Amino acid sequence: GGAPMDEFDQEIALVAARVRQIRTEADSVTILSAVFSEMFIPGDFILERCADPGRELFEELRNTGFIQ
Repeated sequence: GGAPMDEFDQEIALVAARVRQIRTEADSVTILSAVFSEMFIPGDFILERCADPGRELFEELRNTGFIQ
């Protein structure tokens, strides 16, 4: 049961394609909100609801050297 292993592959690919646009935590939050709003229900992915995952994404990108 549960979700398929590739459930979010398309969304991940869309976010990955925009990684070079991320310079700040706010950029990360905005991109996640935009991608998931486009792919799902826009009202479910407002900036405030994407703040924690956006922050986590930004920290991982910074920690792995993708952004300075």
